[in-house]
Amino acid sequence: MPLILQLASYRMENRLKEASNRLGLPVEHILASVPIEKYSMSLEALRKKVVEILNNRGIIGGSMIFHGFRYANRREAATKGVPFGWRWNPHFHVLGFVGGEGYGRCRTCKGADCYACGGFEGLTMREHKKDNWIVKVLEKRKTVGGTCWYQLNHCSIRRGSKKSHAATWFGVCSYRKMKAENVKDVGIKHKCPICGSELVRVRYLGVFSELSISRRGETVGMFGDEGEPLWEIVAERKFKGGYSGSYESPV
Repeated sequence: MPLILQLASYRMENRLKEASNRLGLPVEHILASVPIEKYSMSLEALRKKVVEILNNRGIIGGSMIFHGFRYANRREAATKGVPFGWRWNPHFHVLGFVGGEGYGRCRTCKGADCYACGGFEGLTMREHKKDNWIVKVLEKRKTVGGTCWYQLNHCSIRRGSKKSHAATWFGVCSYRKMKAENVKDVGIKHKCPICGSELVRVRYLGVFSELSISRRGETVGMFGDEGEPLWEIVAERKFKGGYSGSYESPV
């Protein structure tokens, strides 16, 4: 799973950065919270609805990641009057672009009357009166890739569905409207989280029933009792069922 997340976040980051360069706008982290009266809607219907909601607020495109639950510790539960632990509270994390003047004006504004303003904050407040959706731009991210990774790490997907995607693209960033040119997996090197060595594909030559790792961070031997090698590097070969008889390991 960590390697899959790394690859997915890498692709998202590159696509968003290319869109940012084309649009001349920074990538913003946006949160769209589903009103309680819409909780019963299907995920497909919610995705369509949130695109409409975002468009009404001047958000012209980006990537949406669905989160079905929120967690509250005991202090937050007592303060906000919500159940302790995980609760159903659907919302979307969006990495995308605020059109027009962008969000920079609102981020630096010190005005007191946002509601009457023509900026994003005024617009989203007025739209909230109509549709009851809460849409807000969050604080600046440290990195685009880090935000992608974190939001993908605990997103919600439909189990058993081949069409369920962790992230979907919309608006000017949709696949129909934007053909990215620089989002290939060039330069990705998966590294061991323990020693930092680059991972290569290897095949285990010993007895599989004797190969066991009982705890995280435990290493396995490279040689058998008589000094014979237990692993060999193999060329990457794809089969219908995936990769046959091989494991990724630092060597």
